[in-house]
Amino acid sequence: MFIRIPDETGEHAMRRIPPPIISARDLILIDSDSIRAQALRAWQEASAELADLQNRWKNFQAHDQSAFTNWYQATFATLIQDIQNCRTEIYKKQALIQQVMAEAQARRIPFAEAYENVKSGNTWAAEKEALENEEDDAGDEALKEAATRELFERHLTNMGVDPDAMDPEDYRQLFEEFRVHLRGERVSEEHSTDEEKTGFEWNPPGSAQEKTEAPSERSPREQRLKSIYRKLALKLHPDASGSVDPALSALWLQVQRANETSDLEALERIWNELGAPGAVDTSEETVFNLRRRVAEMFHTIRTMQKRLLKAQRDPAWGFSGAGRKKRSKKLSKKIQSDLSEELAEHQEALEALEKFVEAWATEDERATG
Repeated sequence: MFIRIPDETGEHAMRRIPPPIISARDLILIDSDSIRAQALRAWQEASAELADLQNRWKNFQAHDQSAFTNWYQATFATLIQDIQNCRTEIYKKQALIQQVMAEAQARRIPFAEAYENVKSGNTWAAEKEALENEEDDAGDEALKEAATRELFERHLTNMGVDPDAMDPEDYRQLFEEFRVHLRGERVSEEHSTDEEKTGFEWNPPGSAQEKTEAPSERSPREQRLKSIYRKLALKLHPDASGSVDPALSALWLQVQRANETSDLEALERIWNELGAPGAVDTSEETVFNLRRRVAEMFHTIRTMQKRLLKAQRDPAWGFSGAGRKKRSKKLSKKIQSDLSEELAEHQEALEALEKFVEAWATEDERATG
C-alpha cells in the first residue's frame, strides 16, 4: 500500500506502508438468525402469493371457462350450426371446382364439358385409376401396353388428332410422355447421378456433410429447464419414486411432454404445484437455499401473473361470478353481431361459388340442347 507523505523539504513523496494486521478479535460477527428470519419471511410471502395466483388460475379453468362454454353453446347454438353447415357447403363447392379444373386441364377441354364429366364420374382421374386397377389385375405387360395405348389414342381423338395420320416418331415420343405422366415411371436415367443409381453417397472428409457444428453453450433458459427436469425426475420417475400411483404417472407423462417441447413454464408449474411451497422443510434449509428457492418462486410468480393478465382479456374471465347476468347481456350483443357477420360472409362466399358452378351447368345445357 502506498501513501503520499511530505519529507523534510516539504515535497510529497510516495512511501510504502505495511497493510494493517487484522486479528480474530477485529472480526465482526453477523446475526445469522435475523438473516434467516428475513429469508423465511420472503419464502412465506412468495409461497402465499403463488398459492393465490394458482387458485385464481384453477378457478378460471374449472369454473369460468366451463360456465362460459355452456352459456355460449346454449345461447348461440343455431348460429353456430348454420356457420358450420355453410362451411361444409363451401368446402364441397371448392372441391368440385378443383375437380373440374383438373379435368379440363388434363383433357384440354372446356370447363362445361369437364363439369359434365365430373358429374357423370367419367373423369381423367377415374380412367387413370381404372387403368391402374386393370394393370394390377391383369399382371401381363402386353395387356398393360395395349390398355395404355388405347387410352392414349382416345385422348388424341378427343383433342382432334388422328393417331393413324401422325408421324411414327412423333407418335412414339408423345406416347412415351403420356405413359410417363400416366404411370409416373422414369424411362430414362440420362440425368440421374451416381448416387441416385447406386444408392450410395460419398462424403469426403472436410465436406459440408462431414462438418458438424460445435456444441454451443446452453442458454440460461435451457439450463433452468434441465435443472427443473432433473428435480422432477427424481420425484416422479417410477424407478426413483417406487410408486405406481396413476396420478403421479400421469404427471410424469406431462413432465416428459413438457421437456420434449422445451416448455419451461409447464415444468415450473408442475414443480411448484408438486410441493415446492409446502414440501420443503425450511428448518433444514440453509439461507442460501432459501434465497435460491425464493428466486425460483418469483420467476414462477411472474409467469403466472402474465398468464392471468392474458386470461383477464378472455370473455370467460369471471363468468362464474355474481356479475354473470350483467356480463352475459353485454357479451350476448357483441357475440351475436360477430357470429351474424361471420355467417353473412360465409353465405356470400357460398353464393359466389354456386354462381360459378351454375355458369358451367348452364353452358353445358346449352351445348347439349
